[in-house]
Amino acid sequence: MVLQFFPLVLLYFFAAFGTGPEQGPFSTQPRIVVAAGPRGVVLEVRQLPAGLLESIKRTRLNSRQWRRFFPVFTGHLLPEENTNKHAMLGSYTIDGGLIKFVPRFPFQAGMAYTATFRTSELIKILADKTTFDLDVAPLSFEAPAREHLSTTTVEAVYPSSDIVHANLLKFYIFFSSPMAEGNPHEFIHLYKGKEKVALPFVEVKTGLWDGKGQRLTLFFHPGRLKREVGPNLALGPILRAGGTYRLVVNSAMRDRSGNPLAETFEKEFRVVAADRESPEVDAWRFVSPAAGTRAPLQIQFDEALDQALALRFLTVLDPHGDLVDGEVHVGSGETVWRLAPTAPWTAGEYKIQINSNIEDLAGNRLGQLFEANLTREMKPAAIQPFVTKTFRIGPGGKS
Repeated sequence: MVLQFFPLVLLYFFAAFGTGPEQGPFSTQPRIVVAAGPRGVVLEVRQLPAGLLESIKRTRLNSRQWRRFFPVFTGHLLPEENTNKHAMLGSYTIDGGLIKFVPRFPFQAGMAYTATFRTSELIKILADKTTFDLDVAPLSFEAPAREHLSTTTVEAVYPSSDIVHANLLKFYIFFSSPMAEGNPHEFIHLYKGKEKVALPFVEVKTGLWDGKGQRLTLFFHPGRLKREVGPNLALGPILRAGGTYRLVVNSAMRDRSGNPLAETFEKEFRVVAADRESPEVDAWRFVSPAAGTRAPLQIQFDEALDQALALRFLTVLDPHGDLVDGEVHVGSGETVWRLAPTAPWTAGEYKIQINSNIEDLAGNRLGQLFEANLTREMKPAAIQPFVTKTFRIGPGGKS
């Protein structure tokens, strides 16, 4: 077991400390070293003069300035001047008397990298014109393989119900950690029995992610959802009523730390007839809370709605017209919306504003079907941007 890890130990030792007589482990000469970080390998510049570090702190460098004097490149050699090769992106910090570089995406095992510290460029950048006589040798290294820590999982998939309509528009897949860039469709597939369904989703090369990289949106191909259009006629519908399907997220899909998922995820669901009706706000049931409490306002929809849009497209205004702050939750198979206010409810008349772009699971909006009959006259002006409903909370806890 000791022999198995000995080469890895040597790689860290030589990358960090060098092999020459002037760069041993106890050298005071500034140098670039490879170090272990929480997400894998990082680079550090050690033994820099304290005065230089203070000058850098005072200057408050931007990311472009950092990359000018401490760039990191892929490959064993530094690029020649006037080439278009860009330095790697990442974060730079001064931490405990050293400069640390953490790549935006982890160094890949077995891949070569080269880092250099350009003292002359740093001197040009410093606002106080400080000068230092430093000679920091470039460092070329290969990122070592590391143990995979497979902890990321699929936390949720919406719609959450195991019964969906044949014209379901999209899935939302939530991951417990930010995911790596790349084509997610290599790892996500739809099956009917043991047969893989061909081309079910709109394949966006880098995926449709939220800002955190944890929610992936998968749109079913709209040309196969709409009847009597080319893809639908040529390939048929994606989902057929009466069928049972599986959405599979393969464990080979990697998170932003380069680790595979902890396990393959599967969601099995049954398909019923297509939904070709818009949501009916007049059929929604409102359960008002009592004044003086922080009990949630509850809305029971007439059908399941798009989870992400339901969180965004309903707002509550208090008797003064101000937005009611609080925690919003959509549950019960996306058929129930709840708002738990930050402050207790006060007596008076409240308004609920519903954005008309809110959708059911088939993409039908208020007064506008996803699969519109394009041969009939459309009157978009008749669709108001918002629908407003009112409810009253009476004094003494009556509502």
